[in-house]
Amino acid sequence: MHVLDVTRSSSFPSLQGFRVMAGCLALDGEGANQLRASASPRLHTIQLDVTSTDEVGRAVQEVEDLILEGEVLWAVVNNAGLSTFGEVEWVQEHTFRKILDVNVMGMVAVTKAFLPFIRQAKGRVVNMASMYGRMGNVMRGPYVLSKYAVEGFTDCLSGIIIIIVIIIIIIIIIIVIIIIIIICSDSRIHVSVLPACCERIVQYRQNGNNPAGTYIVATA
Repeated sequence: MHVLDVTRSSSFPSLQGFRVMAGCLALDGEGANQLRASASPRLHTIQLDVTSTDEVGRAVQEVEDLILEGEVLWAVVNNAGLSTFGEVEWVQEHTFRKILDVNVMGMVAVTKAFLPFIRQAKGRVVNMASMYGRMGNVMRGPYVLSKYAVEGFTDCLSGIIIIIVIIIIIIIIIIVIIIIIIICSDSRIHVSVLPACCERIVQYRQNGNNPAGTYIVATA
């Protein structure tokens, strides 16, 4: 069994044979309900506000309790994120802090909390970045700032993790995908970066690059 721990996850991984621990900001919220309705029984929703030290700690314990003997946590997908629009002069300082708290410090907290499990499994850490981690945008200051930090953190993590043979994957969300999401008004069309990420993980598994009995955790 393979398990994926995802913050703000989709149902895709559970349909590919992974057991998914989906961290949700509100277990009784619309997103969590949609996940449970659309996913296979291999998906487990857990309460997780990435900005709460207590909830991150409880999430680690809950995931650990769900992992059976002989199984491992194979990947963490940091997908939680906030954004806003406005020039730097217009955006309030507390908005900058809130976005950085979720997009950066939440990612750091979840990664550090689950890293011992990933090290043991020689697994993966997937950080959802953006094209705005490589370029600026006058109307997206707080978001740009946070995504540059995601890139930097992932680079630093990669330099350490290479030594213990953990592959760090950083997802760059390209402008084409963003444009497609904006253009697609038909509710039947669903565009998501996470399934593509999980396709990559499935390929790793099919190529024999991950051990049997694996869990993947994601944050939202």
